[in-house]
Amino acid sequence: QIHAKDDEPLRLNYKSIPGRSGGGCIYASSERSGGDDTNFALLGTVSCNAGDEDNRIGLGEMFSYEIENDDEDIIVTIREGDRGRVLESVTIDLDRINGGYDEDDEYMYFKAGAYTQNDENSNARNGEQDIITFYRLDVRH
Repeated sequence: QIHAKDDEPLRLNYKSIPGRSGGGCIYASSERSGGDDTNFALLGTVSCNAGDEDNRIGLGEMFSYEIENDDEDIIVTIREGDRGRVLESVTIDLDRINGGYDEDDEYMYFKAGAYTQNDENSNARNGEQDIITFYRLDVRH
């Protein structure tokens, strides 16, 4: 995730539909400063509908990703396994989507973590859980 003073120029999302085979979808969200998200499909679709099973990541399957911020561009690359073959890459042009991050006092920072977004139930006792493992974090400035 890239976080700014009050918003998120980039958030990487993994979505898997319970009971549906074919793995989960990965998409990026860019929140315009003071506004709504614009979503960018990486693997599968943003809604992770049936029928888009090609090029998905299964639960428990290792994948790696790179997030690069170069001026107004954020480049997100998803790789197979531990820095293997590139599965997909997308460039998000914050100026093109009117991101609003070109203010003089705006700052950004990277952060790694997981935020549960379960939609079915609000209680993990009903079978919904998250397990996230970071095997490596490389940061370059």
